[in-house]
Amino acid sequence: MKFIYNTFIIFLTVVFLYNIFNEKPSNNNFYVANKDLPLFSLDKIEGQNFDIKSIKKNKVTIIKLYASWCPYCVKEMPLLNKIKDMGIAPIYGVAVSDNNEKLSKMFEKYGNPFTQNGIDKNKSVMKKFNAMGLPVAYIVDENMKIRYTLLGVMSEDDLNNKIIPAINKIKNEEKI
Repeated sequence: MKFIYNTFIIFLTVVFLYNIFNEKPSNNNFYVANKDLPLFSLDKIEGQNFDIKSIKKNKVTIIKLYASWCPYCVKEMPLLNKIKDMGIAPIYGVAVSDNNEKLSKMFEKYGNPFTQNGIDKNKSVMKKFNAMGLPVAYIVDENMKIRYTLLGVMSEDDLNNKIIPAINKIKNEEKI
């Protein structure tokens, strides 16, 4: 009887560990939001300002919560630069719990994809967004409404099959 019990416990442990270490990323990381953009202000990043109200000038804007200390955020910098180069939409950066020195080094190495950028030193902006982790991207319309949210690392597939179609949909909407 003890042998069966021990075998069962070992089996459950193996299944549990297998599921943890072989977890596939969820495809459910892109959400329709339709909620108001929280108003906030940020500390400046050298050479860049962050004016939340200037979002109204753009038909669509991407707001990106990121950090130089976040390996997933750094990993997607080339893709964010691609978005910038393609002219899909301006990207406003919110650097969470970061500093100018570390950000400058990251931008020197990977380029700076942000049209506007600021530092959220105490995570107050992150809290206003109810963001639980980084990176996060919000697609915002000219009425300061968060239309879509992408949680986690943006992939090329996310860009082509989620981000670009969502942005095009917003751009093609008639103004009410």
